[in-house]
Amino acid sequence: MLDLLLICSLGFLGSFGHCAGMCGPIATAFALSLQPHAGLRSNRQSHDQTGLIRLVELIRLVELIRLVELIRLVELIELVELIRLVELIELISLIRT
Repeated sequence: MLDLLLICSLGFLGSFGHCAGMCGPIATAFALSLQPHAGLRSNRQSHDQTGLIRLVELIRLVELIRLVELIRLVELIELVELIRLVELIELISLIRT
């Protein structure tokens, strides 16, 4: 039970730090950039554009991470194939002797 409480506490503190560090400055900058005399539609459009830009950037970041993981997976598969080839060569040499 103590482990579950510790996990939940660390999750909450970690997510709070993430929100305060990542979303806080963005939300503050957005709020400060709003023009007080602009109409509600103009501010809403600006908010939508900011959200769309954030979404596109997050998608690009995830795709970059996926590409790196794919490259690592291909390298791992090549390594496994190389190990199998070496094992096959060793097996053939044992059979010949």
